[in-house]
Amino acid sequence: MRYRLAHGLTHTRHAHPRQRPHLPADRRTRRNLQAQSRTARARRLLPVPSPQDRARPRHRTRSPRSDHPRRNPSDHPRHRRCRGRGDRPTLRRTTRAPARRHRLHDRRTRTGEPPMSRPPLPVGTWGSITIRRTPSGRWEARTRYRDSDGVTRLVGRTGSSKGAARNALTSALANRQTPGGDTITADSTLTALHDAWLPTTESKAAGTRRLYAESWKNAVGPAMGNLRIREITTQRVQGLIDTLATQRGYSVGIRARTILSGMMGLAVRYGAADHNPVRDTIKPRERKKPVVALTVEEISRVRAALRAYETRSNSKADVADVVEIQLATGARIGEVLALRWEDVDLAAGTVRITGTVALGVEDRRPFRQDHPKTSSSVRTIPLPRFGLTILLERQARAHAGDVLVFPSARGTVRDTNALRKSLSRALEGTGLEYATATHVFRKTVATVVDDAEDAASLLGHRDSDVTRERYRVAPPTTVNVSDQLDAAFGDGSHTA
Repeated sequence: MRYRLAHGLTHTRHAHPRQRPHLPADRRTRRNLQAQSRTARARRLLPVPSPQDRARPRHRTRSPRSDHPRRNPSDHPRHRRCRGRGDRPTLRRTTRAPARRHRLHDRRTRTGEPPMSRPPLPVGTWGSITIRRTPSGRWEARTRYRDSDGVTRLVGRTGSSKGAARNALTSALANRQTPGGDTITADSTLTALHDAWLPTTESKAAGTRRLYAESWKNAVGPAMGNLRIREITTQRVQGLIDTLATQRGYSVGIRARTILSGMMGLAVRYGAADHNPVRDTIKPRERKKPVVALTVEEISRVRAALRAYETRSNSKADVADVVEIQLATGARIGEVLALRWEDVDLAAGTVRITGTVALGVEDRRPFRQDHPKTSSSVRTIPLPRFGLTILLERQARAHAGDVLVFPSARGTVRDTNALRKSLSRALEGTGLEYATATHVFRKTVATVVDDAEDAASLLGHRDSDVTRERYRVAPPTTVNVSDQLDAAFGDGSHTA
């Protein structure tokens, strides 16, 4: 049977002390306490009348134990005799008054509108945390969390104490991965955005991804990793780019701009930003360095130094061969070390550039990449006689099963950095230490070739302007046109 507390007023004769003003103050206080105690004792659990009982006349009530009607309403269990100060007992009214409803609720009910409900939690937030003790003795903290799919879920974590349970719950909510959506919002940090952006760079070359990872770790991450997406402004990004370009070099600043532009573009697609503020930044000015190439006399000195170094047995007898093939093809050092015997046609006297050597993004181990730096770098190069002679000699010394033309001592892909170290030891004390940057041999080939278009085709450049500006050494003097100037302006009319 259902029960409820009785409601209503108890009208007892002389119950309130203020109705006996002739009593002293201390007796009135005592009477007041006694009246309160009687009221509390009168409030006990009473059965809730059924709708049938409420519909019957008040003098025709039924007993819960019998169907016999009772004419005396004071005998019904809904009524309780209360003993007062006088001889006449009084009855407590136990009928519940109808609850008052809000005007707005009544108006919406009359007009057919749905009643107003509590607004839902914002996506990615949680409500108040409640903590209770479990039967096992541990503490459990629970709250309701609204995921990005719009569903509010009950999340809980336990701990050995209240604080441990609360900390475990808040940590889980902060790192919560919501189903059917992402967690990138305007309040996300750039570090979280960077983690979401990295998978979008899988289509890029391994060397490019490695440079991106190093630039984020050493430059961009320490400067802006803890900033929120909504805090990224054009002014702040421009300041970082200019600082990096000034202190660490032009390439570092440009790479940081590229990384931030890609990340903020992803934030725009996720709806975490309205626009990409990096697009409005200005690229830093590049201080052009003079192109350095070797002369014919310096090439002879490099060859002599390499032969002397190999004679001392301090290096394998292939550092000089690598340099010779680079001079014969104008290829990048990674493209030379990635040459396979199947790419070499000794009968036709050509080699085909189809790959390069790259380093792993995480382990930094060298591996052969199946494509060179750019699509225009895939090319077939005719060999000069000295280059063909080097390859014929290496083929005669090659072991059965060798795939690469220049493998490492273990027969694997050779590291470009290891070759540069050997070249640096060989050229130490010769005054040609700058040739350790193997791009110098590539620039030397571009300078020797007369036509810039032919040089661009040999080097694998898409545009000959890059070859002219960055790979060819400008002539020290201009063309002698003094005879033409004399014929035009030297008529002797000028007087001192």
